[in-house]
Amino acid sequence: MNHFYKPSGRFGPLAIPLSLIAGALVAVILAYLYSYAVYYIPFVYLNFFLTLGLGLLVGGATGIGGMLGKSRSGLLGALGGVVTGVFAVYFSWVVYVHIVFEGDVWVFEPAPLFDAVLRIAEEGVWQIRSIRPTGIALYIVWTIEALIIVGGAGFLGAGMAMQPFCEACGRWVDDEKKIRPLSALRNPGALKRQLEAGDMSQLRELTAGQADQIHSVVQFKACPDCSQFRLISVQAVSVKKDNKGKIETSSKDVAQDYVLSNAEYTRLMNDLEEAARSSPAG
Repeated sequence: MNHFYKPSGRFGPLAIPLSLIAGALVAVILAYLYSYAVYYIPFVYLNFFLTLGLGLLVGGATGIGGMLGKSRSGLLGALGGVVTGVFAVYFSWVVYVHIVFEGDVWVFEPAPLFDAVLRIAEEGVWQIRSIRPTGIALYIVWTIEALIIVGGAGFLGAGMAMQPFCEACGRWVDDEKKIRPLSALRNPGALKRQLEAGDMSQLRELTAGQADQIHSVVQFKACPDCSQFRLISVQAVSVKKDNKGKIETSSKDVAQDYVLSNAEYTRLMNDLEEAARSSPAG
């Protein structure tokens, strides 16, 4: 019976150590670079993207470690990301304190590190125009930065564990093919509900589309080792032109990782490949 993929929640014996080790190693390297960047780069808006990037990269490394350990647990991925995210925040403060005090100290213990942070907050370390945040204002900024790092790491760590995994073969699905551009979906908002009911009529009626107009993309995924695990994902693509006439596209996931039988998967792929090769209507 067709259904949307749900991870089993299982994980291998090495999933936890591999995810934590990978995340921690990347956290040490990137937190070191991050601390120097936010100290010497005076652009607050750029610092936001550096902060988000740190969290996502640490979460990505944690997720890769979890995937190597065959973790199919979103909860485990999120927890691993949170742990390594917290570690990244802590180590970034170790480096930041070292920079602020001009390389005189390396403080690793929590209590003296906290005291050093309090001293920094009293005087402030950066300013926007003529405003130099100190005290509570700085604590708020630092808290937001920490939440971005930890939240980003947890989010990506969880997301990577949710990728399709063939339980029969014990491997991640990495054989993918996209068919595009196809015509726009008749009713994108109803597609997921229709698929849950086993109704694929919207997909079967797709014809050739045009890349410079609203269109859809169907992605086919399969376990390369067996013929028992086949999935599709569908995206609706919006198209618009900017002020210079350049085409900009944005994609929205309409249905993700819908599991099909081998026969239905093959038939739908053949039908859509033939449709994509035909001339678009109009």
